[in-house]
Amino acid sequence: MLGLFGFVSVLFCVSVTSFSDADSVIDVTAKDLVAFIRDLEARVSSLDVQVKRLRESKAKCAQNARDLEQTLSFTGRKMDDDDAEFSEKMAGLRIGYNRIENEIKVISEHDKLVESRLMEIDYKFTVFNITTDNEPQEKSCMAAYQCLYGSHEKRQEPIPNDGIIAFSSYLDHNVASLAPNESLKYNQILLNEGNFYNKTTGVFTVPITGIYIFAWTVAARDDGNMQVPDIYTKLVVNGQHKASAVAESTQTRDDEMGTNIIILRVEKGDAVWISHHDRGLTKDIYSSDNLRIVTFSGSLLSEELDHVSVNTI
Repeated sequence: MLGLFGFVSVLFCVSVTSFSDADSVIDVTAKDLVAFIRDLEARVSSLDVQVKRLRESKAKCAQNARDLEQTLSFTGRKMDDDDAEFSEKMAGLRIGYNRIENEIKVISEHDKLVESRLMEIDYKFTVFNITTDNEPQEKSCMAAYQCLYGSHEKRQEPIPNDGIIAFSSYLDHNVASLAPNESLKYNQILLNEGNFYNKTTGVFTVPITGIYIFAWTVAARDDGNMQVPDIYTKLVVNGQHKASAVAESTQTRDDEMGTNIIILRVEKGDAVWISHHDRGLTKDIYSSDNLRIVTFSGSLLSEELDHVSVNTI
């Protein structure tokens, strides 16, 4: 009996001890759970703050995006307006440029006419400086007067020099950088019957109204220094273009010549000469005293008296 009582006593003690330990474990677990929950609540609160900040940031970004879209839309419209305004201004400038270009063309044509007229007057006045053994200065002045103001004579004077009027000349050197409409001075004379050709000016002054024949040549040569060795020349009467002669050298050391012959009716006192053309890219003539390939000649074919031509040949 005593043994049973002792066993029960021991068992009771063990049971009491076990319940005590269980309560201790439960107490510890509850404390940890409370601490975990509090920590979780803190984390949730922190996440709520972060979510709130993210929402605010998202809203701000959305507002910025709307503002940027409005700015881009405004900028695009402004650029379109600027492009339209720029196109309109360019169209106006283009119209103004075309008008100015046309005015420049008109002025250029007018300048050419003025230059031609000035050259005509200049060469007509050179008659005053021409003095020959067969013609006194007074007659030269009278020829110049008639050249400028016209002759009122119904009948010409007899042909001087036994009816022979002829000249032939040549250029004995190269000529470079000719200006537009610059005259060529064929400075060497082979024949000058009547002395009506002036080698200093290159001008033949018509002594008698009638039918004349004129011939001239020009030469071009590419010697390696000329970039475009072409030359354009023209025969002019009182500055008026009558005919042209052209020489074009297309290969190095290639000699090319251009020749023209023309028959004209010219008045007493008219000035006849050869000049560089006012167009073309080149300004150089090739010649030498040895070659004598650049020439200018003329001769009276028939005299005109009281509107009747008399053959002089």
